[in-house]
Amino acid sequence: MIIMLLVGSSREQAMKTVELSDSAIRKIIGAFNLYGIDGLIAKRRPGRTPLISGVQREEILKEFEEPGRAMRTFWTAAAFHGHIAKKYQVECSYDAVRRLLHEKGYVLKVPQPWPDRQDEKLREEFREALLAQTEESRLALLRTRLSSSLFTRLQPYRENLAHHKGRALHEHPL
Repeated sequence: MIIMLLVGSSREQAMKTVELSDSAIRKIIGAFNLYGIDGLIAKRRPGRTPLISGVQREEILKEFEEPGRAMRTFWTAAAFHGHIAKKYQVECSYDAVRRLLHEKGYVLKVPQPWPDRQDEKLREEFREALLAQTEESRLALLRTRLSSSLFTRLQPYRENLAHHKGRALHEHPL
């Protein structure tokens, strides 16, 4: 865009070409005029100063990892936010606490609500089909177990029966 203006294009033409507003074009021209080509390099802006200092941050994270220090067994994000505000007198938002925990690898787990618009008839049909399938699986497993255990119990009897084929039935030991 600067080259376009140096070559002689109008500001309106440059605005249309690079799709910037008039104020943005003026800022770019001012930065170029003051600092030359280095004025066009985007610099990192410092942003807002953090509400939680580095030392406090480490202490807060240590407390989160050891909930017993605050006489708790576990933390919810909301409870931890309240604890920080009370103990450290820090006025930070719930989202700031959530971001802090997320940076350290923690994930917020929220239980899913029960859907309001469920088709109770379909749900009941699915439940019955699932129960029937489960019952069939149990019966098949039971049959397999019974037949294998019955087979192992009857095996000596069958061998004995094959050995005494010629005798009368009442003479076979049961």
